[in-house]
Amino acid sequence: MRTIILSCILVLMGFSAYAQDAVRGKVVDKHGNPIPGVKLEIKGGQDSVFSGLDGTFILSPSVTHGSLDAYYSGMKPARTRISKDMTVTMRPENWWNREPYRHSFFISLQTGVRMDAFGTPTAPSLGIMFGTVK
Repeated sequence: MRTIILSCILVLMGFSAYAQDAVRGKVVDKHGNPIPGVKLEIKGGQDSVFSGLDGTFILSPSVTHGSLDAYYSGMKPARTRISKDMTVTMRPENWWNREPYRHSFFISLQTGVRMDAFGTPTAPSLGIMFGTVK
């Protein structure tokens, strides 16, 4: 009986040690307010978590190094190195601080002479086409 109780205590101590190895953190905006519902992805892996209502999150204990990408609508994506107790600060995204788009523009000038139903040529037409390539 004594060995059963002792083995149960050792197993429970192992669970508490396992829980202490988890990486915990908080997601805040630039004013320090918590942001709920932020998607946090471990770079190079398939694991992801979402922050809770108070902005806190817990990563699995197997993840102890690397970087963490945070995504939230209306905020610039943030990349942070994984540490034991981490704080991810997100900044708002608007037209002023957004990365500029690189476009290739093209203009096509098209001319042609149309024929009517009787085969007589009509006045030449001119067409201009503008477009962008992303």
